[in-house]
Amino acid sequence: MRALGLVMVLAGVAAANGRPDGISTINFKPGDPKEIAAGATFGALFSHDGGATWHWMCEKAVGYGGIWDPDYAYTADGTLF
Repeated sequence: MRALGLVMVLAGVAAANGRPDGISTINFKPGDPKEIAAGATFGALFSHDGGATWHWMCEKAVGYGGIWDPDYAYTADGTLF
């Protein structure tokens, strides 16, 4: 629910690399729904408390840019790709 709130709050706030801001993926760690990874047009967002707080990592730190948005995913053992 909080992840949806994040998407709504961010709408229209940032201008990532000239594109409108947006969330492309939201993934939850298997067995631990408090661990959330969200891919965005402006980097990656991570929450360790079910979406109460978020930590941002910019595109450059993640290693991408331009019009490509990575698709983050957790494996069954909790590894994030």
